[in-house]
Amino acid sequence: MPEDRYKLLMDSLSKLTRILGEMFGPNCEVLLHSLQDNHFEVTAIANGHVTGRKVGSPITNLGLLAIHSPNGEYDEMVNYTSATPDGRPLKSTSIVFRDDDGTIIAGLCINFDISDINRTKSFIDNFLGVKTAPQAQQEEFYQTMDQAFERLISIAVETVHKPVTALDKAEKMRVVALLDSSGVFAMKGSTERVAEVFGVSRFTIYNYLDEIRNGQPGPKNEPGS
Repeated sequence: MPEDRYKLLMDSLSKLTRILGEMFGPNCEVLLHSLQDNHFEVTAIANGHVTGRKVGSPITNLGLLAIHSPNGEYDEMVNYTSATPDGRPLKSTSIVFRDDDGTIIAGLCINFDISDINRTKSFIDNFLGVKTAPQAQQEEFYQTMDQAFERLISIAVETVHKPVTALDKAEKMRVVALLDSSGVFAMKGSTERVAEVFGVSRFTIYNYLDEIRNGQPGPKNEPGS
């Protein structure tokens, strides 16, 4: 998308972000993500106290899934449940915007703190005997990019039930494959961060990704990888 059109779109969405935040009040967080150039940062936010985020905070794990989805199945996620870092329930909606060739360029998210409403709902549900099923995957909100990387990598490493220093190549590739399927490598600086955690070079991580994605060994195989 031409830079002038992109700026016009982002300016308009920034105004919408502010207006929606004012309209629905302090319990409603509205934020705009820039999704160009792999930065994936919050560029405008209203009522950021709801999740503790601010301009510059990174995208969430579900946002990464939306970006990583090849068929756009997560482009419109409407009225799903999530929670703040301190456990308050949210009613959330996320929308992805694409340019003419289908490239993702922005995301608008609304998170409404329904704590007060939920207390009333809980009373009514208990009275009526209604049970609600848990959501398959909980959305997580990160205040900094470092926090996002630390949490996403930690979750992936936990699946092999070993400390990072004890992982062999197959286990490292399993972790890398999980990170890849979660969309982590779409984030700027992710390859370097994962390489740092594993104690290998970024070229080793590129090799792992080549093998995972193509079923073929990468161009280099470094000792100790």
